[in-house]
Amino acid sequence: MRVLLFHTHALGGVDHHLRALACHLSRKGVEVQLLSPCPWTFPEDARVTVHPFEGRGMGLHLRLFSPSTLHQLSALVKEKHIDVVNAHGLLPAGLNAAFNRDLTRLPFRLVTTLHGSDLPSTVWDGETRAALRYGLSRSDALTAVSSHVATQLGQHLRLESLPRVQVVPPFVQQGTSPERARVAGPPVVVHVTNYRQMKRSRDALFVLKAVLGEQNVTLLMVGTGPDRLACERLAKHLGVQDHVRFLSLPGDLGPTLRLGQVLLLPAEHETSNLLSMQALQWGVPIVAAQAGSTPEVVLPQRTGTLHPVGDVQGMARGVLQVLSQWDQYHQEALAFSGSFHPDRLTSQYLQVYQHSLTGEGRQEGLKEGSPVLSLLG
Repeated sequence: MRVLLFHTHALGGVDHHLRALACHLSRKGVEVQLLSPCPWTFPEDARVTVHPFEGRGMGLHLRLFSPSTLHQLSALVKEKHIDVVNAHGLLPAGLNAAFNRDLTRLPFRLVTTLHGSDLPSTVWDGETRAALRYGLSRSDALTAVSSHVATQLGQHLRLESLPRVQVVPPFVQQGTSPERARVAGPPVVVHVTNYRQMKRSRDALFVLKAVLGEQNVTLLMVGTGPDRLACERLAKHLGVQDHVRFLSLPGDLGPTLRLGQVLLLPAEHETSNLLSMQALQWGVPIVAAQAGSTPEVVLPQRTGTLHPVGDVQGMARGVLQVLSQWDQYHQEALAFSGSFHPDRLTSQYLQVYQHSLTGEGRQEGLKEGSPVLSLLG
């Protein structure tokens, strides 16, 4: 099987997902081409060829179609005899791939993977919604990094029902061993943040203060962002400054997560669960706000506890509960992490690709009145 993985812009933590997917597919015997704006290199045993993305002006949600992108995609499909194009991000990668196939009639199958970046920060206008509905309808198969992303996208597009979507979690950076770091002193609670409003990092400090009323703990606030200075001031105001450490975000979060007994996620919005999944593979239970995709991996009484957004007292009780039953939560977290082992995720993608090849295609071309043709004038 010959597969082209295609994305047009950096996807944050999902970049690791694409690199890992390319590597694991190649080790399963798939010939992988990667069209990417990122200058990645791969191990020698990975049969992955990287092609620099040449699109211009392809901001996150700025342009629906790019002539240079369409040309580059067509050339690669023809030259490499591509069977399946897996576009990561409906907007704009999936949309461009769908339009390319309808214009050229090239016989590849299109699998579109929906990411958190597909969810809009503002309300889409009618023409944009029509174009994105077209992109969904022209895909032979759809996957999403979480059920939440698929559901929210359907709501934003005002669809009564979304075409069948296979949820395949993103790849996370694998640890070399589940053995945990041993640290002397009180239990460690980890909060990873970009200090933006939706992360609700101030809530983490209120949780810390409530927990300290019952048990001595240390809170690691990991990251940088606009609200960090305000959080440092709040820690002093609450009198918890001696129990909190403010750290910069490391290149590899693994060693920091391994220090923790609990990962604290008070955020009001999460889409990909990458951080949660990485914590679980180290056996770190999670205390979180019930928001976004978080409930898909934080299972009460198993991998952690869930609480309403802003319920700092409830989250404090959750931290204390997890610490009091830590061995049980730790083992459940390790067991659950097997559900997103790389071999399992790779097999899921291969099944989706194979299904797209054997199912009925949708390659009859653009029809009069297509919303895409109206956008192009």
